[in-house]
Amino acid sequence: MLAQKGEPFDSEDWIFEIKWDGTRAIMFYEDGKMLIQNRRLLDITYRYPELKPHSKEQFIVDGEIVMFEKGKPSFPKLMQRESLTDLARIKLLSKVLPVKYIVFDVLEWEGENVEKKPLEERKEILEHIEFGNKNIILCKYIRGRGKALFENVVNAGLEGVMAKKLGTPYIEGKRVDFWLKIKKKNEIDAVVVGYTVKNRELSSLILAENGRYIGCVGSGIDERTMLLLKRKLDELRVEKPAVEVNEKLEGEVVWVKPELVVEVEYMERTPEGMLRFPRFRRIREDKGV
Repeated sequence: MLAQKGEPFDSEDWIFEIKWDGTRAIMFYEDGKMLIQNRRLLDITYRYPELKPHSKEQFIVDGEIVMFEKGKPSFPKLMQRESLTDLARIKLLSKVLPVKYIVFDVLEWEGENVEKKPLEERKEILEHIEFGNKNIILCKYIRGRGKALFENVVNAGLEGVMAKKLGTPYIEGKRVDFWLKIKKKNEIDAVVVGYTVKNRELSSLILAENGRYIGCVGSGIDERTMLLLKRKLDELRVEKPAVEVNEKLEGEVVWVKPELVVEVEYMERTPEGMLRFPRFRRIREDKGV
């Protein structure tokens, strides 16, 4: 089940949890055998041997695979684990750098499908499951005080919170309005140093900050804004890039003078300073380089 976007709020009809920055996964466990599937329904069990439960029960649960670094989720570190295929290396890192599986919902327990039970009853069932593995953790939650939790989570440098309405079922494969993801928003004013042409006249903007390449953004650029950007940028065309771009860009590349500033929203930065999940917001006509 997937969530819609929302803004911080308070309500006694809702519970609020930390939104963990990891890989969403369903865990199946029966007769001592574990299966883990990601959102694309791919079998990723082999990647995480450290998550195998030691339980006499059988269950299907929903949760997030998270890698912690210095007490905080590290998506780049998790990506290092996800890219591994060598089983010997996986086995070693599962002991040296284990991931955690943070469980927040249950779909089936002891052979009974519990998806139609209200959220609060499913949470109670989770409290009774003996996973028998310290790497499997129940996701804690609070009721009513969404704004305070969101503020504390953001101040702690985490991604955001999940809001879930009491009394609601679990509906597989649906994006529902009784689960809401409320995420922090990082913003930056970036300089456009070029654009790419692939599926349309302007597919993405090539961005720089303080003379350094920080990635490309195509999301959030509607048709009208695309035409406006292209008109402005085509007046700034140059032969050579203003910054060094150390990766291969998709499509035809057009370089421009670094004179146009745009506002971009993004989730976080990689250790190299690149923007993760950037989204275009607007042209900063009021701001120069």
